[in-house]
Amino acid sequence: MPNLICRCPETQRPVDLQLYTDYATLARISSNSVRFQCPHCGAEHETNVGAAWLEDTLRGISVADLS
Repeated sequence: MPNLICRCPETQRPVDLQLYTDYATLARISSNSVRFQCPHCGAEHETNVGAAWLEDTLRGISVADLS
């Protein structure tokens, strides 16, 4: 099952939220929010699940595009 990814609002770097879900569940919870401790800037952030994406949607994108 793919994991949910969002961006740090400070650095714009991708953050693995360590939430594993599928597209059907993601659609049902898209209006929920999630809080996370950012590994890049150290701050605690909150994001809407609908603003995140599943890891498998990133296949084919180079790491350089994400940093």
